[in-house]
Amino acid sequence: GALLPAAALLAIILLFLSTALTQAAPEAPLGNIVVNTLADQFGADVNSCSLREAILTVNANSNFGGCAGSGGSQTIALGAGAHTLSIGGNGDDTDAIGDLDVTASLSIVGLGPLSTTITASGAFSDRLVHIGPGVSVVISGVRLTGADARDNGFGAAIFTEGHLTLINSVVDNNTSSSTGGGIAVDPLGTALIQSSAITGNLANNAGGGIRAGGPITIMDSTIGDNGFVDADSRGGGISLANNAPLVLIRSVVSGNSAPVRGGGLSLGGGAVTIVDSTIRNNSAPDSGGIILEKGSLVLRNTALISNSATSAAGMRVTNTLATLINSTVSGNIAQAGAGGIAVNTAGGRLYLYNSTIAGNTADAANTGGNGGGLNIQAGSVVSMTNSVLANNVDLGASGDSPDCFGTIHLVAYNHVESTAGCTTTGPATGNVTGSDPNLRALTANGGLTLSHLPNAGSPLIDSGDPTGCADQNGGVLLTDQRGFFRPVNGGSALRCD
Repeated sequence: GALLPAAALLAIILLFLSTALTQAAPEAPLGNIVVNTLADQFGADVNSCSLREAILTVNANSNFGGCAGSGGSQTIALGAGAHTLSIGGNGDDTDAIGDLDVTASLSIVGLGPLSTTITASGAFSDRLVHIGPGVSVVISGVRLTGADARDNGFGAAIFTEGHLTLINSVVDNNTSSSTGGGIAVDPLGTALIQSSAITGNLANNAGGGIRAGGPITIMDSTIGDNGFVDADSRGGGISLANNAPLVLIRSVVSGNSAPVRGGGLSLGGGAVTIVDSTIRNNSAPDSGGIILEKGSLVLRNTALISNSATSAAGMRVTNTLATLINSTVSGNIAQAGAGGIAVNTAGGRLYLYNSTIAGNTADAANTGGNGGGLNIQAGSVVSMTNSVLANNVDLGASGDSPDCFGTIHLVAYNHVESTAGCTTTGPATGNVTGSDPNLRALTANGGLTLSHLPNAGSPLIDSGDPTGCADQNGGVLLTDQRGFFRPVNGGSALRCD
């Protein structure tokens, strides 16, 4: 669960890219196959080249239908308009009927998602694109929309058993009869999603937007407003399984919902690292923003804000480890317990470093729930270092646990406004309890995410560890959540806030 140094994280991403983009491709001349018809056809007209025929041309390394002049080219160029799939059928991997079956490495390049669309006719009941094992496919400048995958449900827009790179594209308004309303990644597959949007998709099971059983990296993208058509599902935005790791960088997971748990993300896979991102306005009965049940999670420079649930509005950590560094948990509202974060089971662990949990609400329905900021089950471990827990609310009749419920280990240099309803342990070094930290409201204070800035005169200023604010590995954090250098006011030599 330890956070990798920036250089190591970059090396992993570069290795991922290298692996995904250097898979075996057919030995064929490079160039473009230009698709010049929007119709879905398979060898019927030798005077026009359809998207389906262009893919078969690459698959077979031989001209097919009206796709001539660049046999075996790795690049398919799409013009403006909607390329509408209409040749129905299922259970076929030859590209002749049903979804577009890609069995050789290629690129599909459109003019941008506002101009170039891949969609399906009303009678078409398959997914849009199927990437075969060991194949590397780059899709850029395309909108993939309108699939109702009633026959092949895994990934209504894209199912990859190979290596998908999606750039500057939109995957929206697709419906899966199984998992992955937008995209599904097989355990043997990988995906890199960059500068793209996965929005408004529906699944019948896990992963309204994305279901990943293999490694996935998402950068500079939006996963928004995805959900479900079934009443027993989880992971409205993203769902992980089969120990799949996830890296989410400079991205937003927003407005997703689930009928059971994990409105934003359901993390049941491997190691998850989220950096410079926002998880907001997601909802579910349990765990509105995130549910972490397996693997590990690191949030760095990230805002977990304005999510809602009956219980555990921001996040639930169950039987594994979540580490928050330079991050904010704020504005999450639970109708029962755990407005901010719930930590469950003896294996549940939450470590906070230079993070703020403020302005969350528990027991909004006055049902007896506890823990406006934190709700910690007996036997779970929560520790705080250089962090703030304050201004949270328990709206129950007794209002007995506004900031926390359970036991918190205060390592050093923390500020906890109210200890009512909870027990604190640990040394007294630099810890302050029982007073208002004088925080501003959640707003844009610079950087990529919202945060709480201390007001002038706040006791938080220059009250961090005098040897420097550090992460879980002891590395000094030279910047704050916004990316601004610590310290900036110079009030006490180089002491951090």
